[in-house]
Amino acid sequence: MDQNLNIVLVRPGLKKGLPDDLQNWIEHFIRHFNLVLSRVLGSAQKIILLSDENSQELKTVKENDIFVFVLHDFCLKDKNHQDLLKKIAALMGSPDADTTESCRNSLKINLSDYDLRQLHDKIKPCMGYDLYRKGEKEASVQLISKSDKEYWPRLLDLVMDIRGIKLRHDKEAKEVPIFLSITAEDEKHNWYQLRRELMGFGYKIFPDVDLHFTIQNLKSYVQRCVDKSLLSIHLLGNEYGNLYSGSDKSLPELQFQYVTEYINTIQGDPDLESHSLLQRVIWIPPVSEIKDEKQEEFIQQVKRDIEKLHRTEIVQAPIEILKTLVLNKLQEIEGKKKDEFKIWR
Repeated sequence: MDQNLNIVLVRPGLKKGLPDDLQNWIEHFIRHFNLVLSRVLGSAQKIILLSDENSQELKTVKENDIFVFVLHDFCLKDKNHQDLLKKIAALMGSPDADTTESCRNSLKINLSDYDLRQLHDKIKPCMGYDLYRKGEKEASVQLISKSDKEYWPRLLDLVMDIRGIKLRHDKEAKEVPIFLSITAEDEKHNWYQLRRELMGFGYKIFPDVDLHFTIQNLKSYVQRCVDKSLLSIHLLGNEYGNLYSGSDKSLPELQFQYVTEYINTIQGDPDLESHSLLQRVIWIPPVSEIKDEKQEEFIQQVKRDIEKLHRTEIVQAPIEILKTLVLNKLQEIEGKKKDEFKIWR
């Protein structure tokens, strides 16, 4: 694991009239972040605290350092903070890299429901963690604190991704990639839990960015991820999800469609078919409570098409059964990969 990468926490400046509750939350978060980092990575980690008030520290930052952006609508309206984000964006990735490559060392902590257009194009796709929930009043938000059950797991997710970035820069580390399709809101808890546990076993999880793309770029990104992966996992719950921008389909269905098209391409090419180890698992809750007509139609179509869906298995069982099945399947696929390597040697 590469311990030479700095962790740069980009936070709002303290002298800009920051609300007391927001300022106190950030101070507590930094302490908790330090604690979880040291526990997961095995030693105390140096964190560079960067804001528009000490932007001169930017000259000590390296191109491949890990940026963690603390983002709130209040701060994004400040010109000096925006100027700092632009300077950081200029450091992210090589000039020739696309945005998905440029942001792979950077993560977002979202503290409000801000307008995505406020962010630089290189920061928009950074993997994000929502540490707020919408309040009862319209447009109000509530910060998630240490007493909330989501707080520590979300913080652990953030640190596990930092661990993954450090491993990626370690030439001796060999992570096995998996595509874990983004779900609708009702299955987010299971998605995060499965992602966290698979990362704990040392697997590399795609998507590794937030999916804010045009339809064409979304398809390209999903299929590039699946091309690298040994397994594609889709959690299909009771909700269909919001329609993706520019489409009449939700993000879960679009990802499913693009993976299906990729697998069909493999099956149509004997050379690709013989060398690809990719498999797909679709999980459906054992007890259906679907009230969404589009989701009911989507799941029924998947079930009807199962005989035509190559390399695909449907699991309708408790989520713990899925976890066991996924680990067994990965062990089986990795065994085939080793055997194939021996043959080609």
